Amino acid sequence: MLITWITLGVLVGAAMITDMRSQCIPNWLTLSGAALGFLLQIFSSGKEGLGHAAIGLALGFIPFFLLYLFGALGAGDVKLFAAIGSITGGIFVLNCALYSILFAGIIGAGIYLQQKLFLGRVRLILFAVYRFMTSRDFSELQLIPHKDMLRFPFMYAVTPATLTMLVEHFSGRGFM
Repeated sequence: MLITWITLGVLVGAAMITDMRSQCIPNWLTLSGAALGFLLQIFSSGKEGLGHAAIGLALGFIPFFLLYLFGALGAGDVKLFAAIGSITGGIFVLNCALYSILFAGIIGAGIYLQQKLFLGRVRLILFAVYRFMTSRDFSELQLIPHKDMLRFPFMYAVTPATLTMLVEHFSGRGFM
């Protein structure tokens, strides 16, 4: 249904604008997006659509909630992916999540390269992973102080990831 993709575009676009302006994705946006996702899924597929929306919401929420617990994302990003999942279903949201993480890595590497910090950070990360693998102590993974972590709005990665998924879907090469 075209309305599904329009709803997704409006949700992601509005989240991008609010995140860029205030570094916050408001609850009214994510909760209304999730509710609209359920309504669209129920309208298009009845009880089966309700199941798709619930699975999508859970698959959008759970992995990003774990990242939130580690301080990697804000709560708005978590709720946004839950809303994306309720609108699009589980397969789309999981693939969109993978693309988002990939784009975030590319953006982060680009920022570090631009700031000439890339090799130092890679060395620090590799050392932390080596220490973790030899000691099995999770504290080894926290060598980079939280205040020194690279921070940028995750929407910079979510927006191109969503567009990539939409291009894949409409070109017939996607996962849906």
